[in-house]
Amino acid sequence: MDRIISLFLVIALASLAQSKSKLVERTDENGVEWVGPVRRCQKGNDAILDVCTRYAVKDLTPLVGDGIDEIGLRPLDPYIAKKFIYDKSLGPVNITILAKDIKISQLTKYNFIKFKLDSKKRTMHFNYEVPHVRLHAMYKLGGNVFFFPLSGAGPAQIEVFNLKVEGRIMYTKTVNEDNEEIAQVTKTTFDKFTIQDMNLSIRDLLPGYPLFSTAVHSFGKAYASQVFDIIKPEIAEACEDVITNELLNPSLVQFPHLTEYITDQ
Repeated sequence: MDRIISLFLVIALASLAQSKSKLVERTDENGVEWVGPVRRCQKGNDAILDVCTRYAVKDLTPLVGDGIDEIGLRPLDPYIAKKFIYDKSLGPVNITILAKDIKISQLTKYNFIKFKLDSKKRTMHFNYEVPHVRLHAMYKLGGNVFFFPLSGAGPAQIEVFNLKVEGRIMYTKTVNEDNEEIAQVTKTTFDKFTIQDMNLSIRDLLPGYPLFSTAVHSFGKAYASQVFDIIKPEIAEACEDVITNELLNPSLVQFPHLTEYITDQ
């Protein structure tokens, strides 16, 4: 019995050691230093770090679609989200939309236009665009417009064209449970969030009212940007939370050396 207990202890300790394992550091033939799959930037002013950050993002772009297990980055193409809720009451209009089993494709086909670091304010400014994004989900709609009831449930597909985002990532350094300093994102903010066009395909919308359902589809196609603007605050908030808490912070804990670049305030 003691041997069995000892064996389980050895397995548990081995698993713990593996979970705490550090990323491999190396230097390639061009003299570039790497920490796992990420290049290590040399210390310098903000302009030098901006250039290095651009290269680092370019290095990671082919990898992020499938996710990078060693740094805790989940797959981004497709990106799977559990649910999104939109619940608004504007005078005589009351709408509740629940989207679940959300699958978003082509997010990694992005073009970064700008990276600018402001080390004094611990802020990274960014500006990027995605030419084409596809979204599949199961939806449930409820509510009313004046006295007309809204209802529907089924599959939905949305295509977004020329998505542009301009925003800021605020960061700091903190201490983890092992009393080690780590970098941490405190907030992601979208200052501008726009699209050029959007196509909607929603099945089983307003069953029993085929003419009204067709009218809603036509309205959504003709006024895609306006429809997007209505729900944009909720979408932006959800995206900001995903970037901060699901993408960046789980990965940053793997790179304690990043605190070297965070100046004391």
